[in-house]
Amino acid sequence: MSKDCTIVLPGAVQALVRVTISYPADFVRQHMQANDSGFGQALKRLGGCFPPHKFYRGASVMYGSLVLERSMVFAMFETQTQHMHPMLAAVVPAIGGAVFGTGVQALVSRKVINNHSFLASVRFLRRNWRLSLKSVLPEFARMWLSGTIYMGVYGTLREKHGQETLWDAAAQGIVSNCALWMVAYPLDTIRVRLHTQRTVFAPGLYRGLWLVMVRSIPSCALGMMAYEAVRSKVSYSDE
Repeated sequence: MSKDCTIVLPGAVQALVRVTISYPADFVRQHMQANDSGFGQALKRLGGCFPPHKFYRGASVMYGSLVLERSMVFAMFETQTQHMHPMLAAVVPAIGGAVFGTGVQALVSRKVINNHSFLASVRFLRRNWRLSLKSVLPEFARMWLSGTIYMGVYGTLREKHGQETLWDAAAQGIVSNCALWMVAYPLDTIRVRLHTQRTVFAPGLYRGLWLVMVRSIPSCALGMMAYEAVRSKVSYSDE
């Protein structure tokens, strides 16, 4: 099969799986970061575990934006890996993903933490444009760093060790995700605190990291298994 629009499908499928599994955990994590609280305190502040659909508040924007972003970013990354090392191939696609996703994350954070409607979130960010600008740099840095590390490490592991089964893709996805969060998590906490106007550099920059690591197991495993299952049907060559 020649290279065509199907190259965007693996990233789109991966994004759908990732958001579905990860979003509830990330919802709670952002409350932990914003209020520097533990898991139990965050759940209590949210009114417990029921109704469960409240943990998907704001997910509609993430579904739409992440599917679009991952479609383009992963397609660009896979095309670049045909000509260069995966770590280098990840740099430019990660910049594109960061440019696209920075504003979206600001809206989602306002929706998750303050329970604003998206129109109210847009109005808040417009009125408080200085606060919005302050949050852009750490958010852009986090997204660019995260994308570069994740795709670079994943591509390197795949290239070096191969993938005899989809379980290899699952393991490589988990390792890559854990690597990115160990480096980028403090920037994510700073970003959340800027949106809530809290003290940015207070202790607890890694608050909630364990929750990310736990949710990474099913999220990254199933996400990359789906990604590779679809990628195996797609050609990234120019021939």
